[in-house]
Amino acid sequence: MNRKSMNNDVAILGMDAHYGPWDSLEAFARAVYAGQTLAVARQTPLSTAELALRVADNALCDADVARGARVSVFVCAAAGAQIARQIAELWRFSGAQTGFPEQETAVFTALRQAQQTLTAGDAAAVVLVAMDAAGAGAIVLTRADAVNAERVYALIAAAGIPAAHVALLVSNTPALPDTLLDAYRTPGAELTCALSHGAPSALASLIKTTLSLHRRTLPAFPAWEGPQDPARWQDTPFYVVPESRAWFRDPAVEKRYAALHYRDRDGAETQLLLAEASPWRDGQRVHTQLGETAFYLLPLAADCRESLLADL
Repeated sequence: MNRKSMNNDVAILGMDAHYGPWDSLEAFARAVYAGQTLAVARQTPLSTAELALRVADNALCDADVARGARVSVFVCAAAGAQIARQIAELWRFSGAQTGFPEQETAVFTALRQAQQTLTAGDAAAVVLVAMDAAGAGAIVLTRADAVNAERVYALIAAAGIPAAHVALLVSNTPALPDTLLDAYRTPGAELTCALSHGAPSALASLIKTTLSLHRRTLPAFPAWEGPQDPARWQDTPFYVVPESRAWFRDPAVEKRYAALHYRDRDGAETQLLLAEASPWRDGQRVHTQLGETAFYLLPLAADCRESLLADL
């Protein structure tokens, strides 16, 4: 088994998704929230190039990237280099244009190169587009220290985060390897990490994980039937959410953290750790719990002001 780990301190600034019948990021987000099975075939009359240009354009607009900026374009698709040049020409970008093969885990290779590009200062941002049998997705990346945290979907975070701080694990296979289970295993572990199934491709899985983190939602696991070997899961913190629900942060943990585990058809595995944007603004902690809590109307009645105040 070839097991890789990526620890990239970069921010996801913009996204778009067009998979199966879900032809926008919002539609894809609703499908994730509804717990729908995302393994579907591409459903669009657009050609590969047209679809790539559309998702790239939407992601760049989402990230508010200016035309003519120093942006590199990475495209994982057949004729990826040619499509990358088209995107760069349309947006008048001055960064490099690179094509990657339309392979299952080429996205992770492109992500590593994007991190190197941003760290070296060779581009202010990177737009990464990936095509697959289910559709296409695009993300815009930049250095985490070069952008206002309020505009960030999530951070592809640095290493050193305890496994106990990860509250969501998205995996494209329910048969988690022993090495991963052991990394989370703690004697007498409480159920603190929701497990959810991935999407039909590496980038779609990353977008699903990012949306869940950004929207503070623990997504349902479609068609969950229980672990194949329950004994292997002993002392692990994993549980399954039957219906998507709000993700409340553990007060003892500074940020929400989510992990993505992806196994390709050849058995090679990649793991990413994502974190929400900084909860600090101008030296003050931004309290988000109120925004996560539903509002309720509680009618009260009393004979007089004193009685009403007493009820409160």
